[in-house]
Amino acid sequence: MANPLALVTGASSGIGEVFAEQLAHRSYDLILVARRTDRLQTLAVRLKAEAKVNVEVLPTDLTDRPGLGKVEAALASTPWTSWSTMPGLGCINPWPKATLRCWPSTWEPSPGSP
Repeated sequence: MANPLALVTGASSGIGEVFAEQLAHRSYDLILVARRTDRLQTLAVRLKAEAKVNVEVLPTDLTDRPGLGKVEAALASTPWTSWSTMPGLGCINPWPKATLRCWPSTWEPSPGSP
């Protein structure tokens, strides 16, 4: 049986990184999303080695519509089971009710975002 798949945004540091670590060690395959490609790649290599899970890196900026579209396109044909969002966006939904469209139409970065 295949591992469940989770999408984790904001995975390059902080709470998002901890969510990714916890899910990997619970045998979830991951799609990691954040702006900092180098940090995502470093985390992916580490989690693959430690937890023996599949990890895909999807560097993008979710503070703009094209970034959101990139993630949505990547998930369109992927049988993912859950996702964890970065703090501040207020959108956590279980599959199958989850949709990237639940975020506000006014797309602003969280205060203090790098």
